[in-house]
Amino acid sequence: MRFLKYIFLFIFIITLDGYVFGQKIESKIQSYLSNNNEFLGLLKSDISDFRIYNQHFDKKLGLSYVYVIQNYNNIDIYNSVATFVIKENKTFLSGNRFSNNIKNKINSLKPILSASEALDILVRNLGISNGIKIEQKKITENSFLFNKGLISQEDIPVKLMYVPYENEIKLSWDISISMIDSKHWWSIKIDALTGEELDRVDWVSSCKFNHIYNSK
Repeated sequence: MRFLKYIFLFIFIITLDGYVFGQKIESKIQSYLSNNNEFLGLLKSDISDFRIYNQHFDKKLGLSYVYVIQNYNNIDIYNSVATFVIKENKTFLSGNRFSNNIKNKINSLKPILSASEALDILVRNLGISNGIKIEQKKITENSFLFNKGLISQEDIPVKLMYVPYENEIKLSWDISISMIDSKHWWSIKIDALTGEELDRVDWVSSCKFNHIYNSK
């Protein structure tokens, strides 16, 4: 029993250290953005909501690379990303694609179409008409998971995402389907108000292109 207590205590300490470290990193990034928002062409409201989606540490150089995506109302904004490099107490911006004036460009706070309705539209857009019944498995506030049915190799994630489109930032449903035939792995954005398809990327084609490019 005493051994198990030590194990649980060790896990708790590691988890707490990671949480505190994450808070420190986020605080450093927020401080950098607050001090440089005018230079970056961003409003205070543009930098008030973001999420760290990845990070890694280079032991040799002593650098932390932190990858951030801009949020609005706790929803990711597609491709509105920035990369920060942190060394000790210094923070540097390595790349910035944050959207500006987002508060006035957002078209809606709530979807009109449900996640299942958006998925039905996507299935029709892909020309799938064999009467597959796709059922919802799991739900969180802004994301859903549907069973793979007979069209996808994996269960189908559907989540709310804002998409910069022309002069607006449109609320959409972001849907990923890895097709049964392995020829396509679609990432498609469906307008959550109108059902219009806003963006389509085939990760299979993208991976093939990157492989060819990198092999030269």
